[in-house]
Amino acid sequence: MDVLVNNAGATKVMPLAQTTADGIRVNALAPGPTESQALAAAGLPETTVEQAKQDEADRIS
Repeated sequence: MDVLVNNAGATKVMPLAQTTADGIRVNALAPGPTESQALAAAGLPETTVEQAKQDEADRIS
């Protein structure tokens, strides 16, 4: 879930920077997925956490 939230936020930053840049220089940073312990802390089984990580890695490869 934490990866999905991060990606959703990043996908909103870039179009905002592009549409705001009407002749004005705008810098934006959209980092890739960030690993955290949020999935494990939510009580998900280790196999589910590892599968979510692998799914995300496959998606961005």
